Amino acid sequence: MSLPESSRYLKSEAPKIGGEIVAVFVGAEGKTFHVHENLLRSSAPYYEAIFGNQAWLEAQTRKVELTDDHPEAFELYSQWLYTNKIWCMEVVPNERTQKAAMKETNLLVRAYCLGEKLLDVAFRDSVIDAIQSSVLNKAGTKKALYPGPWKLNFLWGNSPENSPLRRLILDYYAWKAKENWNFEGMSPNVLQALVKEILSVRKAPSGDIPFLELNTCRYHHHKKDQPCSKRIHADDAGNLSTDHTLGGDRLRSS
Repeated sequence: MSLPESSRYLKSEAPKIGGEIVAVFVGAEGKTFHVHENLLRSSAPYYEAIFGNQAWLEAQTRKVELTDDHPEAFELYSQWLYTNKIWCMEVVPNERTQKAAMKETNLLVRAYCLGEKLLDVAFRDSVIDAIQSSVLNKAGTKKALYPGPWKLNFLWGNSPENSPLRRLILDYYAWKAKENWNFEGMSPNVLQALVKEILSVRKAPSGDIPFLELNTCRYHHHKKDQPCSKRIHADDAGNLSTDHTLGGDRLRSS
């Protein structure tokens, strides 16, 4: 009996773990990670540029600071470098709560933005697949949990306009958003992008267009059984009148 092919892999695709070890200090407190330099350089053009130029201090000291990034996001990145897997779940899917799902997606969005900074294409694509899996997997939560305001604001503030993850999230909202979704706290840039995308995908309502009716009482402050100022003025003019209740539907000659 032969073993499955998944037990054997191409040597050319193995992690490049030779060479020196570099120290990466992440976050405001500078949490330290030690990673093989060759592995970083082979995956991220950011590190290839830094360590490939001896004029850079980082290339001389073999130390890099990422003070604006989250240690947990870099930990996920370094784990992916060595295993080609995204280690992001707090619990197994069937035991996942809504809180755990939101925490997982927060981490993945942070990790994706780190990948943008490092220019690591393969990592970003892996994270996008993980986000798609996390969002659409209903196990435990019983429903798909789409990214909310904080995640969108963070992504829009830390990714380029043509980001594929932005494209995915815009599609989420264009096709699935409902009036009871939480839009509170979204930045103007995010809201503008969402509105444009939703309008480009969804059809206009069917039926008569209410604001094209000559009767504008539906947009007035007066109550349904109260006279409308438009009728009063028209009657004073002696040639026009219109229904004064909300049920009136057209302007007519006297």
